[in-house]
Amino acid sequence: MTTRAQQSLLVGRSTIELSKRQIRSVTSTFIGLDANVPFQYDPNGHTRFVVETDEDEDIGRVYFGRDIYPGPGVADPNSALSMPAAVAHEISHFLRWQDRTELPPDVHRHLDEALTSLDAALRFAVQLPPYEIQQLIRDAIQRLQLHYAGLGENAEKGSPPEA
Repeated sequence: MTTRAQQSLLVGRSTIELSKRQIRSVTSTFIGLDANVPFQYDPNGHTRFVVETDEDEDIGRVYFGRDIYPGPGVADPNSALSMPAAVAHEISHFLRWQDRTELPPDVHRHLDEALTSLDAALRFAVQLPPYEIQQLIRDAIQRLQLHYAGLGENAEKGSPPEA
């Protein structure tokens, strides 16, 4: 079995072990937003969307960990992203992969993350309250700024833009 995984959420999010109540809350949020998206709790891992290949079949799954909840950083839009907004973002990773609208793996990672947050804001505009939609848009803006900064670093080095 081969696996393609990429951590979606940036550093600065929660590192505190989840209680059973919190795990149930995250589970309910996944089911409430889209019951068809496969997900699983990973107590020792980061929140991420994974494509696993088993016998020539690609299977997408979202794993969530302690970082599904926001962290102490308030200046960083990603650190402050609420649990429901983070779940919506991860579901959008799965749906963009399923719809074949994601960028190729490891190519313009921050741009793909920005598109995923914008997709989540649009997809779940009715299910999420306005402040969580705003969090997703702020996250997208931050990712676009990181993408742009990466383009500038590569231009200074004289190399072509990359992830």
